[in-house]
Amino acid sequence: MISEYTAFKQYIELNGGCHFTGISIAYVVLLAISTAMGFIWLNFWSCAVDEHDNYFVYIFLLITIVCTTLLIMMAQILHQSKIFTTVHSDMIRSLLYAPLSYF
Repeated sequence: MISEYTAFKQYIELNGGCHFTGISIAYVVLLAISTAMGFIWLNFWSCAVDEHDNYFVYIFLLITIVCTTLLIMMAQILHQSKIFTTVHSDMIRSLLYAPLSYF
């Protein structure tokens, strides 16, 4: 029986180690913070007295660009991860060569 700690340790090692996992977690946290900042800024904008000021538009555009950039960078990092190719290759191989009695 494999313990949860061993399974997580094996997953992290297959995924590129603690460095990769730390970077992935940092990107998720930064993306969550920037998305929350976008919602907070929309709230400030809706409560503003002077709605015709372009200041709010430019700040919201900046927050959106930061969110999009972080999302693209995170997608590239995850795409380069070894775990996806390993797991999916093993999954396809297991499915294609499985005995017919399993179905």
